[in-house]
Amino acid sequence: NMSEDEWDLVVKVHLKGTFAPLHHAANHWRLESKAGRTVDARVINTTSHSALFANIGQANYAAAKGGIATLTQLAARELARIGVTVNAIAPRAETRMTAGLSQGQSEERMARRDPEWIATLVAWLASPEASSVSGRIFEAWGYGYSVIESWQHGPQMEASKDPAAIGADVLRITGFARANAGIDRNTWLNP
Repeated sequence: NMSEDEWDLVVKVHLKGTFAPLHHAANHWRLESKAGRTVDARVINTTSHSALFANIGQANYAAAKGGIATLTQLAARELARIGVTVNAIAPRAETRMTAGLSQGQSEERMARRDPEWIATLVAWLASPEASSVSGRIFEAWGYGYSVIESWQHGPQMEASKDPAAIGADVLRITGFARANAGIDRNTWLNP
């Protein structure tokens, strides 16, 4: 139901809003490296659970935040050679934006959504101790930190130029593939 303007605005705020400072910082660090100065820098982007687990409801927000996750991995690869680590967090916290959505939640659950839990991970990722961690996406909240595992090659079949000849094999490999995170295969196939 969203307009193209609504799509563009959210993508501009989140995805371009992440790219722009990263672009300028990366150029600065590249120049420092070319000048022979040691670079030991950190970038910590913010993605979202909505993107990583394909939550229904806000396609523009999820797509922009998914773009940030991919940009994080790409920038980590590009900037590693000059001493920059790039990671992202997917925070799950109670904020002004989510206030009111958690009505009826237990006190313990709300305490686990305190942003301080996320700040601890961000502070560590920004530290010299994190210099070997790059290209990672972390889900963070008071229940723990988890590394989100990126796209992986799954079951494979031979290619064909005949669409009528591949159906059984496509169904076979998708049957052996792990379900996407957060998606129950039975619900997905039989809504």
